Amino acid sequence: MIELQIEREPIEQVIDLYSRIKEDLGQKINLIIEENPEIDGNSDVRLVSMKLTMEVVQTNILVFYCIRDSFKNLEIWEYQEFENEAKKQEFLNDRLYFISGDLRENVFSNTFLRFENFIKIIANSLNIPGERINKLSKDLIEHLDIADDYKNLIDLFTYLRNTVHTAGFHNRDNVTVNYKGVDYEFVKDSPTIFYNNDFLELLVKEVTDLMKLIIDSEEIKEKDTIEHNYSNLVFNDN
Repeated sequence: MIELQIEREPIEQVIDLYSRIKEDLGQKINLIIEENPEIDGNSDVRLVSMKLTMEVVQTNILVFYCIRDSFKNLEIWEYQEFENEAKKQEFLNDRLYFISGDLRENVFSNTFLRFENFIKIIANSLNIPGERINKLSKDLIEHLDIADDYKNLIDLFTYLRNTVHTAGFHNRDNVTVNYKGVDYEFVKDSPTIFYNNDFLELLVKEVTDLMKLIIDSEEIKEKDTIEHNYSNLVFNDN
Protein backbone atom coordinates (compact mmCIF):
# COMPACT_ATOMS: atom_id res chain seq x y z
CA MET A 1 0.00 0.00 0.00
CA ILE A 2 1.41 3.39 -1.04
CA GLU A 3 0.40 6.32 1.15
CA LEU A 4 0.44 9.78 -0.40
CA GLN A 5 0.17 13.13 1.36
CA ILE A 6 -2.32 15.24 -0.58
CA GLU A 7 -1.21 18.86 -0.68
CA ARG A 8 -3.88 21.52 -1.06
CA GLU A 9 -2.09 24.83 -1.37
CA PRO A 10 -3.90 28.17 -1.12
CA ILE A 11 -4.41 29.82 -4.51
CA GLU A 12 -2.38 32.88 -3.49
CA GLN A 13 0.54 30.63 -2.59
CA VAL A 14 0.39 28.94 -5.99
CA ILE A 15 0.20 32.31 -7.77
CA ASP A 16 3.27 33.46 -5.82
CA LEU A 17 5.16 30.32 -6.82
CA TYR A 18 4.49 30.73 -10.54
CA SER A 19 5.23 34.45 -10.26
CA ARG A 20 8.66 33.62 -8.84
CA ILE A 21 9.31 31.24 -11.75
CA LYS A 22 8.25 33.96 -14.20
CA GLU A 23 10.45 36.57 -12.50
CA ASP A 24 13.48 34.27 -12.66
CA LEU A 25 12.87 33.57 -16.35
CA GLY A 26 12.38 37.27 -17.03
CA GLN A 27 15.72 38.09 -15.41
CA LYS A 28 17.47 35.48 -17.54
CA ILE A 29 15.84 36.74 -20.73
CA ASN A 30 16.83 40.33 -19.92
CA LEU A 31 20.42 39.23 -19.26
CA ILE A 32 20.58 37.36 -22.57
CA ILE A 33 19.33 40.47 -24.38
CA GLU A 34 21.74 42.73 -22.50
CA GLU A 35 24.75 40.48 -23.06
CA ASN A 36 23.86 39.55 -26.66
CA PRO A 37 22.14 42.60 -28.23
CA GLU A 38 22.65 41.20 -31.73
CA ILE A 39 20.40 38.17 -31.09
CA ASP A 40 17.02 38.32 -32.84
CA GLY A 41 14.40 37.73 -30.16
CA ASN A 42 11.85 36.53 -32.72
CA SER A 43 13.93 33.92 -34.52
CA ASP A 44 16.99 32.87 -32.50
CA VAL A 45 16.57 29.74 -30.38
CA ARG A 46 18.62 31.29 -27.57
CA LEU A 47 15.83 33.76 -26.84
CA VAL A 48 12.76 32.13 -28.38
CA SER A 49 13.06 28.97 -26.24
CA MET A 50 13.28 31.02 -23.04
CA LYS A 51 10.36 33.23 -24.07
CA LEU A 52 8.16 30.25 -24.92
CA THR A 53 8.96 28.67 -21.56
CA MET A 54 7.93 31.88 -19.82
CA GLU A 55 4.69 32.08 -21.84
CA VAL A 56 3.35 28.83 -20.41
CA VAL A 57 4.17 30.01 -16.88
CA GLN A 58 2.32 33.27 -17.57
CA THR A 59 -0.65 31.24 -18.77
CA ASN A 60 -0.77 29.42 -15.43
CA ILE A 61 -0.61 32.70 -13.53
CA LEU A 62 -3.55 34.11 -15.51
CA VAL A 63 -5.58 30.93 -15.04
CA PHE A 64 -5.00 30.91 -11.28
CA TYR A 65 -6.04 34.56 -11.04
CA CYS A 66 -9.27 33.62 -12.84
CA ILE A 67 -9.74 30.69 -10.46
CA ARG A 68 -9.16 32.90 -7.44
CA ASP A 69 -11.65 35.54 -8.58
CA SER A 70 -14.36 33.49 -10.28
CA PHE A 71 -14.18 29.76 -9.61
CA LYS A 72 -16.61 29.66 -6.67
CA ASN A 73 -19.19 31.68 -8.59
CA LEU A 74 -19.29 29.77 -11.87
CA GLU A 75 -22.80 29.29 -13.20
CA ILE A 76 -22.23 25.57 -13.64
CA TRP A 77 -22.32 25.03 -9.86
CA GLU A 78 -25.96 26.11 -9.87
CA TYR A 79 -26.81 22.92 -11.76
CA GLN A 80 -25.06 20.71 -9.20
CA GLU A 81 -26.91 19.41 -6.16
CA PHE A 82 -25.01 19.34 -2.87
CA GLU A 83 -26.11 17.92 0.44
CA ASN A 84 -24.88 21.05 2.22
CA GLU A 85 -22.36 23.87 1.88
CA ALA A 86 -19.56 21.78 3.38
CA LYS A 87 -20.09 19.08 0.72
CA LYS A 88 -20.05 21.75 -1.98
CA GLN A 89 -16.77 23.15 -0.68
CA GLU A 90 -15.27 19.68 -0.55
CA PHE A 91 -16.32 19.09 -4.15
CA LEU A 92 -14.82 22.41 -5.29
CA ASN A 93 -11.58 21.73 -3.44
CA ASP A 94 -11.29 18.35 -5.14
CA ARG A 95 -11.74 20.00 -8.54
CA LEU A 96 -9.08 22.56 -7.69
CA TYR A 97 -6.67 19.81 -6.66
CA PHE A 98 -6.97 18.16 -10.08
CA ILE A 99 -6.88 21.48 -11.95
CA SER A 100 -3.72 22.50 -10.11
CA GLY A 101 -2.10 19.17 -10.97
CA ASP A 102 -3.03 19.49 -14.65
CA LEU A 103 -1.61 23.02 -14.80
CA ARG A 104 1.60 21.84 -13.15
CA GLU A 105 1.89 19.12 -15.81
CA ASN A 106 1.32 21.80 -18.44
CA VAL A 107 4.38 23.72 -17.24
CA PHE A 108 6.51 20.59 -16.82
CA SER A 109 5.67 19.12 -20.24
CA ASN A 110 6.11 22.40 -22.08
CA THR A 111 9.38 23.16 -20.30
CA PHE A 112 10.66 19.73 -21.35
CA LEU A 113 9.55 20.27 -24.95
CA ARG A 114 11.20 23.71 -25.12
CA PHE A 115 14.37 22.32 -23.55
CA GLU A 116 14.48 19.27 -25.85
CA ASN A 117 14.07 21.43 -28.94
CA PHE A 118 16.67 23.91 -27.65
CA ILE A 119 19.22 21.13 -27.06
CA LYS A 120 18.66 19.54 -30.48
CA ILE A 121 19.02 22.85 -32.34
CA ILE A 122 22.10 23.91 -30.36
CA ALA A 123 23.73 20.48 -30.78
CA ASN A 124 23.00 20.52 -34.50
CA SER A 125 24.65 23.94 -34.80
CA LEU A 126 27.81 22.34 -33.34
CA ASN A 127 27.52 19.19 -35.49
CA ILE A 128 26.94 17.00 -32.43
CA PRO A 129 24.86 14.02 -33.63
CA GLY A 130 22.15 12.21 -31.72
CA GLU A 131 18.40 11.91 -31.20
CA ARG A 132 18.01 10.61 -27.63
CA ILE A 133 17.70 13.71 -25.49
CA ASN A 134 19.45 12.26 -22.44
CA LYS A 135 22.66 11.32 -24.26
CA LEU A 136 22.57 14.35 -26.56
CA SER A 137 22.26 16.74 -23.61
CA LYS A 138 25.17 15.07 -21.82
CA ASP A 139 27.30 15.14 -24.98
CA LEU A 140 26.58 18.86 -25.30
CA ILE A 141 27.45 19.46 -21.63
CA GLU A 142 30.79 17.68 -22.17
CA HIS A 143 31.48 19.48 -25.43
CA LEU A 144 30.94 22.91 -23.84
CA ASP A 145 32.81 21.94 -20.65
CA ILE A 146 29.83 22.63 -18.37
CA ALA A 147 29.82 21.21 -14.82
CA ASP A 148 29.23 17.44 -14.73
CA ASP A 149 26.54 17.80 -12.05
CA TYR A 150 24.17 18.99 -14.77
CA LYS A 151 24.28 15.47 -16.23
CA ASN A 152 22.43 14.36 -13.10
CA LEU A 153 19.88 17.10 -13.75
CA ILE A 154 19.36 15.61 -17.21
CA ASP A 155 18.76 12.18 -15.63
CA LEU A 156 16.30 13.69 -13.16
CA PHE A 157 14.46 15.55 -15.91
CA THR A 158 14.28 12.62 -18.32
CA TYR A 159 13.29 10.03 -15.70
CA LEU A 160 10.42 12.32 -14.73
CA ARG A 161 9.49 12.87 -18.36
CA ASN A 162 9.28 9.09 -18.88
CA THR A 163 6.62 8.82 -16.15
CA VAL A 164 4.28 10.86 -18.37
CA HIS A 165 3.78 7.65 -20.37
CA THR A 166 2.93 5.61 -17.26
CA ALA A 167 0.45 7.89 -15.45
CA GLY A 168 3.13 9.32 -13.17
CA PHE A 169 4.55 5.95 -12.08
CA HIS A 170 8.18 4.89 -12.44
CA ASN A 171 7.97 1.41 -13.98
CA ARG A 172 11.66 0.59 -14.26
CA ASP A 173 14.09 -0.69 -11.62
CA ASN A 174 14.69 1.47 -8.56
CA VAL A 175 17.09 4.33 -9.19
CA THR A 176 18.40 7.24 -7.13
CA VAL A 177 19.47 10.48 -8.78
CA ASN A 178 21.61 12.79 -6.66
CA TYR A 179 21.51 16.41 -7.76
CA LYS A 180 23.30 19.11 -5.79
CA GLY A 181 23.46 16.93 -2.69
CA VAL A 182 19.80 15.84 -2.71
CA ASP A 183 18.75 12.24 -3.42
CA TYR A 184 15.66 11.82 -5.60
CA GLU A 185 14.24 8.30 -5.39
CA PHE A 186 12.50 6.63 -8.32
CA VAL A 187 10.90 3.46 -6.93
CA LYS A 188 9.67 0.73 -9.28
CA ASP A 189 5.89 0.76 -9.80
CA SER A 190 5.50 3.81 -7.53
CA PRO A 191 4.65 7.47 -8.16
CA THR A 192 7.36 10.12 -7.83
CA ILE A 193 6.34 11.46 -4.43
CA PHE A 194 8.87 14.32 -4.45
CA TYR A 195 7.25 15.86 -7.54
CA ASN A 196 5.14 18.80 -6.34
CA ASN A 197 4.86 22.51 -7.06
CA ASP A 198 7.97 23.38 -5.04
CA PHE A 199 9.99 20.78 -6.93
CA LEU A 200 8.64 22.14 -10.23
CA GLU A 201 9.90 25.60 -9.27
CA LEU A 202 13.35 24.16 -8.55
CA LEU A 203 13.37 22.11 -11.75
CA VAL A 204 12.42 24.97 -14.08
CA LYS A 205 15.05 27.20 -12.45
CA GLU A 206 17.80 24.59 -12.76
CA VAL A 207 16.92 23.63 -16.34
CA THR A 208 16.84 27.25 -17.49
CA ASP A 209 20.08 27.89 -15.56
CA LEU A 210 21.62 25.16 -17.72
CA MET A 211 20.17 26.73 -20.87
CA LYS A 212 21.71 30.06 -19.85
CA LEU A 213 25.10 28.41 -19.28
CA ILE A 214 24.91 26.89 -22.76
CA ILE A 215 24.00 30.28 -24.24
CA ASP A 216 26.91 31.90 -22.35
CA SER A 217 29.47 29.34 -23.52
CA GLU A 218 32.17 30.78 -25.78
CA GLU A 219 31.40 28.55 -28.75
CA ILE A 220 27.70 29.48 -28.73
CA LYS A 221 28.29 33.19 -28.11
CA GLU A 222 30.46 33.28 -31.24
CA LYS A 223 27.50 32.34 -33.44
CA ASP A 224 25.66 35.25 -35.04
CA THR A 225 22.39 33.37 -35.23
CA ILE A 226 20.97 29.95 -34.36
CA GLU A 227 17.53 29.78 -35.89
CA HIS A 228 14.54 28.40 -34.01
CA ASN A 229 12.05 26.21 -35.90
CA TYR A 230 9.58 29.11 -35.75
CA SER A 231 11.90 31.49 -37.61
CA ASN A 232 10.36 30.80 -41.03
CA LEU A 233 6.73 30.73 -39.90
CA VAL A 234 4.35 33.53 -40.81
CA PHE A 235 1.28 33.92 -38.58
CA ASN A 236 -1.83 35.30 -40.26
CA ASP A 237 -4.66 36.76 -38.16
CA ASN A 238 -7.23 36.27 -40.93
